[in-house]
Amino acid sequence: MKLLQCVGPILLVMGTQRLAAQEPLELERVLRSVDAHHPTLEAAVHTLDAAQSYLTAARGAFDPNLDIYGSLRSGGYYELRRMDAELRQATPFAGTEFHAGYRLGRGIEQRRYPTYYDDETRSSGEFSAGLEIPLLYGRDLDTRRANRTRAHLGIDRAEASLDATRLQLRASATDAYFRWVTAVRTQQITGDLLQLAEDRKRWVERRVQDGAIAAIEELEADRSLLRFEQAQIKAAQDEQTASFSLSIFLRDERGAPRVAKPEELPPNLSFPPGESVGSSDLVAATLACHPRLIAKRAEVSSLEVQRRLQAAIRLPRLNVQAQVSRDFGDGDESLPGTVFETGLKFAMPLGMRTPRGRYEQARFQQNAAERELQLLEERMNVQLEQAVVQFRTAAKQQEVARLRVLNAQELRRAEHLRFEAGATTLIFVNQREMSYLEAAIAEIRANQTLWHAYAYWSALTACATPTPTE
Repeated sequence: MKLLQCVGPILLVMGTQRLAAQEPLELERVLRSVDAHHPTLEAAVHTLDAAQSYLTAARGAFDPNLDIYGSLRSGGYYELRRMDAELRQATPFAGTEFHAGYRLGRGIEQRRYPTYYDDETRSSGEFSAGLEIPLLYGRDLDTRRANRTRAHLGIDRAEASLDATRLQLRASATDAYFRWVTAVRTQQITGDLLQLAEDRKRWVERRVQDGAIAAIEELEADRSLLRFEQAQIKAAQDEQTASFSLSIFLRDERGAPRVAKPEELPPNLSFPPGESVGSSDLVAATLACHPRLIAKRAEVSSLEVQRRLQAAIRLPRLNVQAQVSRDFGDGDESLPGTVFETGLKFAMPLGMRTPRGRYEQARFQQNAAERELQLLEERMNVQLEQAVVQFRTAAKQQEVARLRVLNAQELRRAEHLRFEAGATTLIFVNQREMSYLEAAIAEIRANQTLWHAYAYWSALTACATPTPTE
């Protein structure tokens, strides 16, 4: 399945980036790692393999079946030999079953069988062929065909579950990636401001020693430095936590979790494309093709087949049979030549409590699954609407956060000029610095929220989003 087809460069260019010491860690690398190595996805693949194996077993019900029986009677007046072989082939065509057989019944020394045995043949034996056609139970559906159909539906369900698992993992990986991006960028900004606070403290110390400013400004510089040190410690902890969370999705060639380094942050990050968000065509297509819905529909169809089978089992068994046989070789001339035989076979249970109970059970299970499917479709429609609202709200919040950063930068710059001119004190400069830090972090988190909203929309609509090659 497809997810985030337009994902290339990531997020907004958030200020001046540090040069990467190694290859940048793009989101696409994380998603490829998920597809190749994530254990949950591998488990879903094994589930699909099991469903395909079940189909192989269900098809085996239509394999030809060979029965052979041989016997030798000795110690009595008659010494007889007998051999029967029959090959039966069930077919999915109205439950028709074909059979072909060979039978040999001869005495060892005596030329004739006893008259009370009817399985004597001529010297080369008897060949036969025939068929059996159900008229009631087994005509439209029987256990063999039901199991085969349910096995096909089981593969459809397993494939859809695999796609749904991949989408969920990719969405979670995307969220973890941008949490890491946010944490690394926050650590960079707090580090830059900490360095600025250290430089300012040294400058203030020199100015105090020269008597140009009051000694209290040195204490204010210390206070500011401690605040930025505290912010840097918190940012470093958040970055490590985000890196560990991302390692569940980012794996090396052996499939082991790998912790991303801050130096791997891409230098250029861009906004997510939002032109397709809210498209009515995508919404309608998603409700038709989403893998969670496909899996549930396959479950409903499988239960419907089970209900139909239980309904068919309640019918009497009325089968028409036809067979032709012929003896070959030397032997008693009274043995018939070519024989045609037709007949009817009838059977039915009398109590009917077991088939009735199983039919009702299958019917109620199907009804329950249909209601669950209805609720799932309604929830999916609501989730699509919520995804549109989340993305548009996040886009507005990101724009406000960007303007807030610009405003904080201007105020910060103006306060610096006032401080250098002696028109203000360091406490106001520090307040502007903290306001800028808060605004910068808010912008980073707004970018993360925007990408999270886009990833959520993309995960929901991935099955309806064409790839660039389509």
